[in-house]
Formats: sequence, structure tokens, C-alpha cells
Amino acid sequence: MDSNEQTLTFAILIACLIGISLCVVLIIYVTGTDYFYHGYSELYLEDHTRLPETFKPGNPLTFSFTVVSHHNKGMIYEYRVYGDNETMQSGSFQIPDAGPDMSKTIPVSFIPNGSGISDTVPSPFGGTGTEHTSSIGLAHIISVEVHEMSPAGDTSQQSYKIFFPVREYPE
Repeated sequence: MDSNEQTLTFAILIACLIGISLCVVLIIYVTGTDYFYHGYSELYLEDHTRLPETFKPGNPLTFSFTVVSHHNKGMIYEYRVYGDNETMQSGSFQIPDAGPDMSKTIPVSFIPNGSGISDTVPSPFGGTGTEHTSSIGLAHIISVEVHEMSPAGDTSQQSYKIFFPVREYPE
């Protein structure tokens, strides 16, 4: 191998190393910014196999829901729990951007005070509601709605909803 070939081989090797280094720096920069990755959140009901299916009037209805953040930054969340489209519980919480636990579980307890779904109450699934009756009473729709916002106070970035039915057990 003469000196011209060695110089050419060395130049190609240096160019390849510079190219690989630039690619690594670019990948680190892109994955470390929010420009390409906006993240998302999860909303789910705790212990979904034990959700209340019935309740007696005047008795509390209790369950919990959890929000898990998959953002690269802290997030603020506002939530509302509805019973037949009426707000039963609401609040807000923050999930910080550091630490192994990027989730928050919210316990919910309220006494439903509606007369079930009727023709005058809009259905949360769209359209008009219809009266649902069975041998154990009127159906009620419980829903959880969560809005995520950045700590800077930006407007809501994403909304998440969960619904589940319960039946009023007559006394």
C-alpha cells in the first residue's frame, strides 16, 4: 500500500467517524427535546374487577382512578367525576417530572343524587338518553374526565374519559 492509498484510507476513516459522531449527537438532541415527542398520559380505573355495580340511595359510591404520565416534563391535571352528567367531585393535581413514580391515584367517594338516565338527560355517548330500567332500578352512568396541562398554565393539551354503569338498588 503506497502513501496515497494510506492517506485516502485514513481520510475515509476520519469522514466515517465524523459522520457517525454527528448522527449520535443528532439522535441524542432529537430524543432529548419535546419537539418530536409530546408524550401522553394514561387514565384507568383502579381494581376494575371490583367497580361498584349497584348502590343503595343515600349510600356512598366509592372507587379510585389513576393517571400515569409519559411526558418528559411535569404535568398538571384537572379532573371531574360525573354521575348522570352532574359533577360529583372535581379537583386538580400535579405529577412532577422527576422520580420513579410518575402516577397519581385519586380516591373518589360521593352519594349519587340523580334519578338515573331519563329522556331529559343527554347520554354521555352522544344523542339523547333513554330511560333504562331493570328489576333492580334505574341505570346511572359514572364518568371520569381528566384534562392535562403543562405547568406553564397552557391550555388543555389532551383530554381522557372513562365511563362505567351502576344500577340503583331500591330499598
